[in-house]
Amino acid sequence: MDDPAIRSAAQTAASDKFGVASPRGDLGPTITLPPGGRNGLGLRPAYIAPNGRDLRLDLLRGFLVAAMVINHLPGDSPLYLLTGGNRFFTSAAEGFLLISGLMAGLVYRRAIQRSGLAAGLLKVLRRAATLYALTVTATLLFTVFSEAAGLSWAMNVDLSNPMAFVVSVLTLHQTYYLTDVLVLYTILFLAAPAAFILLERGKTWLLLAGSGLIYALYQLAPNAFALPWPIEGNHLFEVAAWQVLFVAGLALGYHQSRLPALGHSATRTALLAAGIAMAGLVILFALLTLAAGQPHDPGLADPGLQRARLWLEEYAFSKVDLRPGRLIAAVIVFGLFFLLMTRFWSGIRRAAGWVLIPLGQNALYAFTAHIVLVGLAGLVLPEARPTGAGALWLSAAIQLAGVGLVLVLVKRRILMPTRATHRYWHASPAIASLAIVTLLGHMSFSARPPEHAAAMAVAIADDPAPRRYGTPVPRARAVQAEVVATPEASPAPAASSYVTVFTGTDRLLSDYLPVMDGSAHERTLFSPALGRSMPYYIYLPPGYEESGKRYPVLYMLHGLGGHREEWITYGFIGMIDQQIRFGNVAPFIVVLPQGDKGYWVDNANGGPRWGEYLVRDIVGNVDANYRTLQSPASRGIGGLSAGGFAALSQAFTRPDLFGVVGAHSPSLRGDDGEIALLGQGDEFDARDPIFLAGQSAQLDSLRIWIDIGSGDEIWLPGARLLRETLAKRDAPVEWWEFPGAHDFDYWNGHIVEYVQFYGGALKSE
Repeated sequence: MDDPAIRSAAQTAASDKFGVASPRGDLGPTITLPPGGRNGLGLRPAYIAPNGRDLRLDLLRGFLVAAMVINHLPGDSPLYLLTGGNRFFTSAAEGFLLISGLMAGLVYRRAIQRSGLAAGLLKVLRRAATLYALTVTATLLFTVFSEAAGLSWAMNVDLSNPMAFVVSVLTLHQTYYLTDVLVLYTILFLAAPAAFILLERGKTWLLLAGSGLIYALYQLAPNAFALPWPIEGNHLFEVAAWQVLFVAGLALGYHQSRLPALGHSATRTALLAAGIAMAGLVILFALLTLAAGQPHDPGLADPGLQRARLWLEEYAFSKVDLRPGRLIAAVIVFGLFFLLMTRFWSGIRRAAGWVLIPLGQNALYAFTAHIVLVGLAGLVLPEARPTGAGALWLSAAIQLAGVGLVLVLVKRRILMPTRATHRYWHASPAIASLAIVTLLGHMSFSARPPEHAAAMAVAIADDPAPRRYGTPVPRARAVQAEVVATPEASPAPAASSYVTVFTGTDRLLSDYLPVMDGSAHERTLFSPALGRSMPYYIYLPPGYEESGKRYPVLYMLHGLGGHREEWITYGFIGMIDQQIRFGNVAPFIVVLPQGDKGYWVDNANGGPRWGEYLVRDIVGNVDANYRTLQSPASRGIGGLSAGGFAALSQAFTRPDLFGVVGAHSPSLRGDDGEIALLGQGDEFDARDPIFLAGQSAQLDSLRIWIDIGSGDEIWLPGARLLRETLAKRDAPVEWWEFPGAHDFDYWNGHIVEYVQFYGGALKSE
């Protein structure tokens, strides 16, 4: 029996106990209800709207939208302290997907209970159709716009066959920067009817177990469980991993009525626990950020802390794979936000609700508007941004203006779909497809060479940058280098003879270079040692042109018969630029010379003088033409395979020239005469790093790094012998035996470690 007097008394008692509002009041809650929650007395906390909508979810989702706008508009800013800047252990994407699943569970459970399972599932499919239309249209338009305009995130998508491109987007086999999360969302909604059937039939345990199993199998064998199909351009959101957030949210929303409410004491305890856990995450993040040392003195870095940082970034907090540590961080961060909004709802709503609640209640529209805004910003704002404290606040102002503009669009409902216009919006994929095919048919887009396309796909997929930092790895449309005028140098030149006047546009052309804050160039020098002109690539760090400072230099050698572009294809230059931008390493110059098959040493029996070409001609040319620090401690040399052999050989014989050396899978061989240019007997010993390690003086002045794959059966014994030889002399060496073989995957997979070593070992001013 529903006695109004009894109910009124109960409401008054509950209000006194929990501080909740009656249906006619708003006293500010200290009770924590589940998302969208209610209580048996029919009381309405201040964060529950009269229609039952949980405004906490709207405000939190609005914050996530604002964070995306801030993180995706150009420039670092102080606002990253609030948003994480896509560098913290979790990001807006995790919260957005979790809340999306939660809201779907809440909304469509009510639809199923009200209209029946079939009608409810039909509503789910209609929502999926809306998401599909938005995803396809946004991907088509944003991809073509970005590629045609050559924006900083352009990825050289092959548009030479317009029909093939359109079909790949329509079938969700192609996505793009910023639209990739929409593809994930669409696929999950297309699969949602099966989840609702299990939920309605009381098989929630089966749904959660299946989702958890897919997640676990992907973590163990990602190549075998990359569901549902390969999606080109999807570098951040692996469906098999990210589905676990959406499914967990779906189950929580569907069973919201079973979740317990927390009283004042329990809420305070939970808030304290979440705050302590959040403080732990912040402290851990600070320690790992400092692991690379201070930018002004990277030599302070602790190698053990660096290794811990890299391991955690890859195996605990990787964004692409949504590692378990990232899941835990997401629970802590968004749980804390939820509890803070509950406990301090009135103040938070007054301070930020007027901005964030409208964004959250129109999240999909706001996200789409932010894609348009980011595209326009990329077109208008210069890529070369100012540096310094003033630039940080300028970026913050631009980002806040972006949030404000999206809010205005939401408030004014500009081009926002309505019931009357829905059918027109659903036709947008067909209209956009026709427009794109017609447009591209009248534009010139050359096809990428097949071998370049395949190699680039591998490079993007295996690049550690997005896995660790959750950032896109765009491929720049580089400008073709013009012919460089070079001098004819004398056989024994002084340093000044190497001074070269460079003219024209000399930006390096490479499919494997990302858009960078620094710059890469192709140069040519005349080598007296070889008697011919030789090309090399050089990377100049951000701020080089403006600073007037001198910088350390690293010379990186390719393998036997390789190409100077080799290290670029592994992502080395892009990772250096990123680590400098993040402040993890101090800026330094990188030189990538061309060595053909000369082993980078003077060849035996009077052969070509590749060693002299390296240590005299290349180093002399670079020192003469660029602002370099010329002490051994500021000059490093490294290489892979035969280049690793040569790097060790040159550093062990010329510690007066090189103070830092890295050998990556060095091909250390015995005196077997198989490589004639290395000679035999004394000639071989004069070039052999193992012999030199036992005989050379001043090894204690070197910073030495050696790594090799445990599956590199041919060269592993020699590397271990070198390590033992160095150990007998107490020479300082960092030795790493990683899983892997003598191949692309191994070197590409350890680019971050290499950058951290060189950045920490090279001495800056």
